[in-house]
Amino acid sequence: MTATSVQNWHKVRQALFTQGRGKSLSSRDESRVWHEAAGRCMYRGCGEDLTNTSLTTKSAAVAYLAHIVASDEDGPRGDPYWSHTLSDDPNNVMLMCDAHHRLVDRIDVVAHRSEHLNAMRAEHVAKVRAVLDSLRFPNARGIALLGDIGNIKTPFHLRDMRDAMLAQRLSPNPEIDQLVRNFSRDDRLSSDYWRWVLKEYEDDFRSLMRRLGATHPLGDQVETLCVFPLHYVPILILCGRLTGEARRIEVFQYSRGKSWQWPTDTAPQKEQFFYIDDTKGSSTTRSTDAVVSLELTADIDFNAFPEPIKRNIEAGTLPWLRIRAESPNPACITHPEDLAQFTKLARRVVTQVQDVLRAERVHLFGVSPASTLFRFGQILQPGNHADYIIYDR
Repeated sequence: MTATSVQNWHKVRQALFTQGRGKSLSSRDESRVWHEAAGRCMYRGCGEDLTNTSLTTKSAAVAYLAHIVASDEDGPRGDPYWSHTLSDDPNNVMLMCDAHHRLVDRIDVVAHRSEHLNAMRAEHVAKVRAVLDSLRFPNARGIALLGDIGNIKTPFHLRDMRDAMLAQRLSPNPEIDQLVRNFSRDDRLSSDYWRWVLKEYEDDFRSLMRRLGATHPLGDQVETLCVFPLHYVPILILCGRLTGEARRIEVFQYSRGKSWQWPTDTAPQKEQFFYIDDTKGSSTTRSTDAVVSLELTADIDFNAFPEPIKRNIEAGTLPWLRIRAESPNPACITHPEDLAQFTKLARRVVTQVQDVLRAERVHLFGVSPASTLFRFGQILQPGNHADYIIYDR
């Protein structure tokens, strides 16, 4: 054959059997690789910022979109089948600095097998996602349980509530539900007042229970439920009992006339600032009835107790468990750890009443911040704990 005929035959063969480089990445897939790399070299341990060049300090692309399996079968880690199959797959491309691009493609190809580079890429992507996900706060939904107490209007500031959630590193939903909202006259001295209140709020109680169901937006779709309580003692304890502890609950305490946000310049109360006082009339012997009092805002007025309760306590036949503060005051709960310290004691009291005293009825008196009353209600398990008779003054 002549040289010309051989050359022509070779051209035909090349056209039929040799494809050269595969397809290039689309601009969309190029952006995806940059995003997954966070603009950093994906070679393990490098992490060089590839969005700026040190020569000019201007923003510029100074990186390489390097194929793991080369887009040409004759290239580094090339393959007769996979080179063209994976040539435009962004998962087969790593963002690299110039030095590491030369290392894996020219200087030391043998030490950088495909599986080695794939592991590097997956590790880098996982780290970037973890860092970016750390910017996200858990999704939170707010519920306000507010009542006009003593015929004084209770403030309702949506912005302040949302700011309180953000301060706790929670991402608030735009809506805050107002449940058990009381605008009526505070007429608790009338004989049928509580019967009327429970009837009036029945729909709100049912709504709260529905909203906590798994099929409702407050169910599995919401990571954290934020409660803003400021209501009558019985209502707060009842709502806490309906809410329970099956989900993450953040309870906020309103600082009188100020805000729902926890103060940033206040340290938590010292350990054992709250304590259990069971020195008067309580014992470890079983009792049909028991008295529990929450006395964090002020010491309870013993003379204000109903006469039969007072008489039995004085006779030593009625156990009285008191959760007290070293120095009772309305601002004793100013930090989430204060509420946690109270909750720990409340569990101990409920357990003693249930497992040691075996009481069938508990007379509960609350002279305590709203957040603690709601928390106490959360601890009570319907169908498991004794009946609680709640007193209000």
